[in-house]
Amino acid sequence: MTLALLATPAWAGTSRVSKSGHGCKVTASVNWNSSANRYTYSGKAGCSSRRSMKLWCFPVHRHSFSWHSHTGDIIQNGPRTTTSLGVGPATKRGTNGDRYKINCKLEVPRGRVVVETGQFNL
Repeated sequence: MTLALLATPAWAGTSRVSKSGHGCKVTASVNWNSSANRYTYSGKAGCSSRRSMKLWCFPVHRHSFSWHSHTGDIIQNGPRTTTSLGVGPATKRGTNGDRYKINCKLEVPRGRVVVETGQFNL
């Protein structure tokens, strides 16, 4: 019997990272496809109790020495009083050779939780 394993192609990938703090958990996600020169990102947050929350996610990239973002790429939700929020998905085209990562930030009274995906190249 032969077993075939399915593998993710080298040109595509996924990064999903979570971080907890202030009674909440924030997750940033990105799927990228280098051959199509695009990526799709989203974020979600959940807290153990109802509270005022604001969540925003955005890509940062660098093609030189410093990381930067563009305000038109921000996806956000809130502020709302709730136990969970989500943003996205949003799809963007990239510049070949640039490095990218996705940041998500949750703001709650008296605190902030920030998470960042791993880097990927287009």
